[in-house]
Amino acid sequence: MAEWLYKMRKTGLKYGLLVSALITTSSFLIALSAFSCEQKAEGKKDAVSNEIGGRLIPMNQPQIPLGLAKRAEMSSQAFLKFFKTPTQQFIPLGFYAILHDIRDSEKLKTLGSRGIILFHRYHSEQSVDKALKDLESAREAGVAVLQNLPRKYFTTRGRDFWQRHISALAGNEQILVWYLPEETKEKDLDQLKLISDIIRNTDTRKRPLITYVVDWHADYLRRVNSMTDAVVFGAYPSYHGTQPRIEIKRRIDHAYKNGVLVVIAALEALKGKYNWTRPKDVRFDAYLAFISGAKGIMWYSYASAKQRPELIEAVLNVATELNGPERLGEVILSDQKPRLLNCQAVKGPAYFHDDYKYETGVRTSLKLSSIQWTAREYEKYLYIFAVNTAQKLRAAEDGGEACRVTVKFGPINSKSSQVQVISEDRTIDLSGGYFTDTFEPLGTHIYKVRID
Repeated sequence: MAEWLYKMRKTGLKYGLLVSALITTSSFLIALSAFSCEQKAEGKKDAVSNEIGGRLIPMNQPQIPLGLAKRAEMSSQAFLKFFKTPTQQFIPLGFYAILHDIRDSEKLKTLGSRGIILFHRYHSEQSVDKALKDLESAREAGVAVLQNLPRKYFTTRGRDFWQRHISALAGNEQILVWYLPEETKEKDLDQLKLISDIIRNTDTRKRPLITYVVDWHADYLRRVNSMTDAVVFGAYPSYHGTQPRIEIKRRIDHAYKNGVLVVIAALEALKGKYNWTRPKDVRFDAYLAFISGAKGIMWYSYASAKQRPELIEAVLNVATELNGPERLGEVILSDQKPRLLNCQAVKGPAYFHDDYKYETGVRTSLKLSSIQWTAREYEKYLYIFAVNTAQKLRAAEDGGEACRVTVKFGPINSKSSQVQVISEDRTIDLSGGYFTDTFEPLGTHIYKVRID
């Protein structure tokens, strides 16, 4: 396990931060009715049979308006370069609420060795002195910090305070990303822009800025996007116990549709209303987010997850898949999508019937495919990332057989007779360029096969 090694490389007037490593808040929640995988949108009759035999399921495409596609790609590359080394493109993965453990270098080092990139400590009154001590601990551990800014002073202190505070921290090399005060209300966005501008004008390394948004209205999202390099937008389905997990996709889609150029998913690792986030939820949420176009993840929160060893291990297992030797993060961030690959339904519910028009609160009849998937061709291999969003809330086994879906992928041009299922210790027969697999409710599968 290697530590982070920081170098500054000057190109013209711009600085990039190279990171070298071997694998290594309360959120706003929209109350949604519980829909099972076989329910229809209220007041509408579904013209398509719920059994999906033979139907082609299109590959997921990020919901970026055509006119913004080029800008979004440029913005994404500009952001991701801060997570790129000469040998690997890492994907931004982080923990919120490290709290006092941020002073424990050994714990930080362990998390970093498993693929966690960004470490954030909530502290509403964090002084420069305390921030520098946190950064020193991170330096000793060889990890990077998502630099907190003290929210208590967000609207009570003016330009001089923020200039002094940011200037005192801007020279520290352990800062990889700045975190603007989160959940800013629309009426306070001028103050957020003030702080953003100070950072832009002070930080000679031009490190990126991100923040977590509290509102979903288009004008608000576009304005926050104009001040940051990525917007954190997420869902905590277990928190109230009333949201299906597909809500994560819907929020990412909504952000892209309304002008956000780079989305970081905020995902849960916490105790919800009825149950804790489960290990299978962690993996499902992460890959659904990436299938939907997210460019990174912040999990909320380390302080909660560390209370349940199986939960924090689930997060670290996903981080290891993405930033470890398998390099799935690098794969999914690449843009080499296969042209001819199809996903064909064999058996199971066609759609998860759940949609919510954010601006009005009115449900519509738009149906989302139960199977969400994407694929990449990368270094002589084909990778397929797929999840089954069908579920029945609070039901045994999330709905069990009624929400189980079987699909067939192909054609795949390969001399191999088997497909590897990553992290599942199994393979699937590849016959005539096709293979078939079954997804349990909220099931997640990642396939890898050598291509000719």
